[in-house]
Amino acid sequence: MTKYLFFALMIISFGIKAFQVEPFIQFMEPIGKKSNATFKITNTTDKPLPIETELLKSNLNNDDIESTIESDDFFIMPPQTLIPANSSQVFRVRYLGGSEINKSEPYRVLFKQLSLDQSEKKGSHVEVLFNFSALILLSPMNAKEDLAINVSSLNNAYSINIENEGNKFSDLSQKKLEIQGSKDGVILNWQDFSDLTQFQFVLPGRSKSFTITSEMFPAIGKIESIDFVPM
Repeated sequence: MTKYLFFALMIISFGIKAFQVEPFIQFMEPIGKKSNATFKITNTTDKPLPIETELLKSNLNNDDIESTIESDDFFIMPPQTLIPANSSQVFRVRYLGGSEINKSEPYRVLFKQLSLDQSEKKGSHVEVLFNFSALILLSPMNAKEDLAINVSSLNNAYSINIENEGNKFSDLSQKKLEIQGSKDGVILNWQDFSDLTQFQFVLPGRSKSFTITSEMFPAIGKIESIDFVPM
């Protein structure tokens, strides 16, 4: 079992210098076309790149500390391969678990760069150099999010608590943040408010919070309401 901070389910877009992963996240369902997905690994070096995969089930505690365990809910092909220099390899992922899931569940696909050390006299020694963790969000068919937003204020600071009461993850990058003040209102796109929230996804049954102040939007006056609306 491994444990690490989940960064509040925010997907950070960066590439490890040894290889690049596309996409960083896949949205899947237990049956139908969305029970299959692909990831593409590009070897950006001038040397062959050995890659090994691992599938993990993710669990979060109340502090967003993630623990993972190995899972056989997915089939990955190829499980291990050698990618030639400056070339790409497509990895196909298929869900094999049951269809009776009742809410969105997170998984991790680890792509691990291996180094084959031939200096050992007795056989070869395999060492992991880099790894990249891609995210899979598996949701029931026809699942829906249901956001409940509560705003509390103290002086000029406003604490916004978002609770997902539905059975599907909520993706804030697909929403706009509407803030209505006593004088005017403002509508922010994801690229404008992502630095405020510091998280992108809210899983079912979980809540996330962030804070804003009136000084951030002086033209709208006293903040009266805050809401997330679809794009």
